[in-house]
Amino acid sequence: MSLDYIVKRGNGNYSFRITVPKEHRHRPRFKGKTEIWETLKTKDKKTALVKSRAKLEYYTNLFETDDRADSQPDPTALTYFNLKEVAEKKFDVQYRSREDISGASFSEAVQMYGERFGAVKQHRHLSDVELAALAGEASPGMSIDQMLERYKEICTGQWDDLPEVVRKTKWNRYETPVREFKEAVGDLDVLNIPPSEASKYAIALQERVMKGELAISTAKDKVKFLKSMARDVFARHFPKHVNPFDSIKIKLKEKEEKKRPEYTDDDARAILAYLTTSKTSDVVKSIIEIGMFTGANAKEIIFTPPEDYVLDAPIPFIRIAPNDLRADIIGVDSLKTKGRKREVPLIGRALHAARRHPNGFPEYAYPRGEDTFSQTANKVLKKAVSGKTFAGLRHRVIDNLRDSAGVEDSVVKSIVGHSGDITAHYGRGHTLKTKLEALMKATPADFLK
Repeated sequence: MSLDYIVKRGNGNYSFRITVPKEHRHRPRFKGKTEIWETLKTKDKKTALVKSRAKLEYYTNLFETDDRADSQPDPTALTYFNLKEVAEKKFDVQYRSREDISGASFSEAVQMYGERFGAVKQHRHLSDVELAALAGEASPGMSIDQMLERYKEICTGQWDDLPEVVRKTKWNRYETPVREFKEAVGDLDVLNIPPSEASKYAIALQERVMKGELAISTAKDKVKFLKSMARDVFARHFPKHVNPFDSIKIKLKEKEEKKRPEYTDDDARAILAYLTTSKTSDVVKSIIEIGMFTGANAKEIIFTPPEDYVLDAPIPFIRIAPNDLRADIIGVDSLKTKGRKREVPLIGRALHAARRHPNGFPEYAYPRGEDTFSQTANKVLKKAVSGKTFAGLRHRVIDNLRDSAGVEDSVVKSIVGHSGDITAHYGRGHTLKTKLEALMKATPADFLK
């Protein structure tokens, strides 16, 4: 397919363009035009190429015929969604297929025919496309891109309260498998995809898993998003059709995840020593130190406002809870689980770090800022101890607490934010004093100097 037939317009959308041969410009169909321009309603070049193929075939065939073929409408105009749009926007009637109309009850049929006769009476000169919209003569095909478009319509407003970068991340989970399916299988009619063709996508995903390019869980998620889109779109527009993606299955077995390398106290000492002399920014050093002594993760530390670093109390602490900072930046004020809401004493270098940054850490308080921090922090940590990451600091706190004599598991959970059993949701919970005593037991004395 040549790029000569698609043109990107000023608004970013692509249009189909084809030159009308001189010997055909006199025909009523072309009205003396030298070029045919039709919008493709997409800003994606690959999608534009796919959509333009049918139009190129239609006009190429039309140029090889005489005037008698001019009454035949462009088949791309007779698709279900195009006729549905014509019926609803031009005539203000709900599109019904010919089968729906003929199989309707008497009262429903009277209403449908009445609406259509009224439209014909009001609009006396109807095109073939308009007549097809009223008669329900659409071809029910739907490309995978159209499925995505209709799914977005169904979800209109669902994530409007989220920042744009977060919305893009969420939609990317659906857009990526659509793009990859077209690359692996082709832009097929979703309503008529044979199971053998659909399974090609599963095979392509499995090959990527075997090469180590993709985790099995990620491959399964891609299939899950395709299935959920088709399920919702079919339920609204094509309730009698079978979801073609239900036949896609990732047949590889989940491998046992490699256990994260455990942090030893010596590892922690090496990190603290490296931070003392490193030229890394004090912001990065301080977040690492708070994580090392509290077990809080990067997002919890970064999206905690200044007022939740309580440093003038008898027991200084960090309050990890839903807050406006989190809501304003990432669109939700809630934490991952109810158990994550907690107060954790600040000790050792964590307390010193918090006091150096009384306004919190606005340097990373933006959408996906915690990811940017983690990438930077992991590079720093690997210079001190090979193979270790920021996430491992949290697991070290958990391990040390559980290995400390006399520290109950419920206290461990209250410090690191794990959900407890049913009793954990009642009463006032463990006091800061109890948590402080547990943390002091779990922290080597030389760490507190």
